[in-house]
Amino acid sequence: MARDLSFSSPSTLSTNAQWANRAAWMAWAAVFATISVLILAGSDHSVVSTYRDATIQWFAGRDIYTDTGHGFLYLPVAAILFAPFAWLPPAACEIAWRLVAIGGFAIGVRRLGKIADGGQSDSTFAILTLASLPPALACARNGQSTLIMAGLMMSACVDLAERRRGRAVLCATLAVALKPLAVVLLLLAPFFDRRLAWRAALGFAAVLCLPFVTQRPAYVLDQYLKCAQMFRASSHCGMIELWAQPFSVLGLLGINVPESTQTAIRILAAGGAIGFCLAARSRTRSTRAAEYLLAISVLYILLFNPRTENNTYAMLGPVIGVSLVAALASTPPSRGGVVFLSTLVTLMAVGDALVRLFVPEGEHIWMTPSLAILFSAYLIRRLFLREGQRSILPPAETDGAVGETLRGPHFGKTRLAGRSSLNL
Repeated sequence: MARDLSFSSPSTLSTNAQWANRAAWMAWAAVFATISVLILAGSDHSVVSTYRDATIQWFAGRDIYTDTGHGFLYLPVAAILFAPFAWLPPAACEIAWRLVAIGGFAIGVRRLGKIADGGQSDSTFAILTLASLPPALACARNGQSTLIMAGLMMSACVDLAERRRGRAVLCATLAVALKPLAVVLLLLAPFFDRRLAWRAALGFAAVLCLPFVTQRPAYVLDQYLKCAQMFRASSHCGMIELWAQPFSVLGLLGINVPESTQTAIRILAAGGAIGFCLAARSRTRSTRAAEYLLAISVLYILLFNPRTENNTYAMLGPVIGVSLVAALASTPPSRGGVVFLSTLVTLMAVGDALVRLFVPEGEHIWMTPSLAILFSAYLIRRLFLREGQRSILPPAETDGAVGETLRGPHFGKTRLAGRSSLNL
């Protein structure tokens, strides 16, 4: 049976689906409520003041960047977009921002179920919530923009799978505006569908031009110059300090990779990410290719950004979760895949805290990048060893996931939709 990618209405949902969806939303609401109470009680676990201060400095015409590689690490447009929150009283600002960040992430997780193999089953959103929420707790507590960025990236990939190209680029562009790391998705998207190239270029141009509407051109240009200096300093800090990325892990093992070599490897990895996207587009149907696009973008950000923090790995939970849903939906279920991915999900939730108990401060950073590398190996194996085994339908057939024929150079050969083709 072809999969239905639309949100099911209450009249068509089973009792189990209603219960599972309600439980998942209650879990996200409970996280927001708990953090809100902690904020009102005086909790200082927050980075929101950094965004707020940058917004105030921007509209006052003062510098929003430092040359230390720390502080406000975003494009100028991020300070402008934060303005509705910055004008609120401090506690209200913190709570309102958490509502948008946590809510945006939860909506992205909910929508991600639309491209999961097996479709919107009774438990899809609940499974994705179990995989996504625990790794996101620290990020939510701190109010980091990683959550809203990840939510927008998930929504963008779902929109791409449904051929809503304009809306997809809008989501991806807004993600870049809030946190520049999302540019990875914006750059890779045209390799998913080349018709996205001009839309992505216009979106990025809009991000760069918007600040000129709110401030004097000379001031904006000066801030862009300081922004570039900040990015260089931030990247250097990532290479000489301990961060949750593979080169820092190698440093813990006594293998120090020179900065020039690190840069060269990141460039080669970018080429590999493009090749991976092209392979996914040619070997899978559109919904599966969109899943790969999201996974590749997230993994590149996590493994090759010099300044990746442990909290940034909140992005990885939904990506592992959607693969877990696919493993459970396969006929027969992929027991090895389910066990492996469930183990990764568990370690994402508790592994870092356990490692901290046994290693010196700072040296716990090896756990999360190791999990990301293991998941990368799983994706590579699935794409090149399993996807090619799927049955190929005649060109006239349609992909039940999106209800239209998949022909032409953008998605390669049409693949069989439904449970019978989901062996991993």
